[in-house]
Amino acid sequence: MIAQTPSRIFISAQRKWQHSRYHSCHSTFGQEDLNGALGKHLGSMRSFTCEVLIACGKKKYTVSEDTLLVLIPLVGSLKISNVTDNGEQLLAPNEIASFLIRESASYYVNNLHKDQAINYLQIYLNVQASPIQNCFGDVQNNVLHTILKTVECQVNFGVFDGRKEVEYTLENQNNGIFVFVINGVFEVQHRLLESRDALALWDVGKIELESLSENAILLVLELKNVQDNKT
Repeated sequence: MIAQTPSRIFISAQRKWQHSRYHSCHSTFGQEDLNGALGKHLGSMRSFTCEVLIACGKKKYTVSEDTLLVLIPLVGSLKISNVTDNGEQLLAPNEIASFLIRESASYYVNNLHKDQAINYLQIYLNVQASPIQNCFGDVQNNVLHTILKTVECQVNFGVFDGRKEVEYTLENQNNGIFVFVINGVFEVQHRLLESRDALALWDVGKIELESLSENAILLVLELKNVQDNKT
């Protein structure tokens, strides 16, 4: 018998897009999940969204508490403003950046393209950490690479060929795992995940991953204090 660890799966097709004229948001974990099995948060993570902004579009965001914003462009380049000393910062696909946003402060995401929409991930973390920017475009395939690390959260990224297996061992046995499939199909801890699906796991010391398609891409977040969600 396969031992099953406590988990919750987030199927992309079962979540609704929130649309406006210029912007769409697909929330994997966030405000609409406050009454879900995970409680009001998943460890240090407050929300995880996949968003689309039309050509030349501009989107304003305001945070309700001190937040470490992690921003990852997936398709197209963007500009984020009101977060740095010089007022703005450019990000391209295969780059990740984090920014400290103070309670009630606002920032803007701008689509720099005149003829295409952009797609990006936003992760809100309740942590205090130094802002970073990192490029991970030339990572080796079939390996999970750490692309951001704070005391409360570690973000890992991997690109895999078909039928490749890897194990991820948690740095702390009390931490939890959040897996998000950017592209392709994976089996994660005996659960099938397709593109834009996600999986939260806790009470697990390590996880087993297998890519079931070519150019399969995923994020693996190790989060501190996920045990708090069970109390």
